[in-house]
Amino acid sequence: MALLRSHALPSVGIGAGVGRGGFGDSRCGNYVCAPTSPGLKIDLLMEEKLVLATTDSGAEGAEVASYIYMDWGADFVLHHDLNFSDVTPYLSFDLGSLALSYVLASGGSGYFRMSAEEHTAAGQLHLVLDMPQYSYPVYAVEICKC
Repeated sequence: MALLRSHALPSVGIGAGVGRGGFGDSRCGNYVCAPTSPGLKIDLLMEEKLVLATTDSGAEGAEVASYIYMDWGADFVLHHDLNFSDVTPYLSFDLGSLALSYVLASGGSGYFRMSAEEHTAAGQLHLVLDMPQYSYPVYAVEICKC
């Protein structure tokens, strides 16, 4: 869910989100937080790093005025809140590509997958050094007769 907070009305938020389905008719799905249940085969597909990146080459941290919060799942929320308890972003997303597009178009900073390195190579994003990095595992989950 993307949540926009107005600087003029900080107690008012506008939300929008993209629905996420379950298995439906499919017998396999990709998850960042793998469900644990009998009858599921779970395999680690890859593990990425989430890094703080910004459009401002001189930034030294999660500058509150331009920080965009991307909800990367329960583990990220826990560790992020421990490290950034004093940061209250005015905009949050739960869809990484949307958050990245917003930051690239409007400026700002946020935690993104290292696979966004094409944007750092092009000079559109800059990694903020000496900031926490977080693990981002992606699992394949398949219904099986285990």
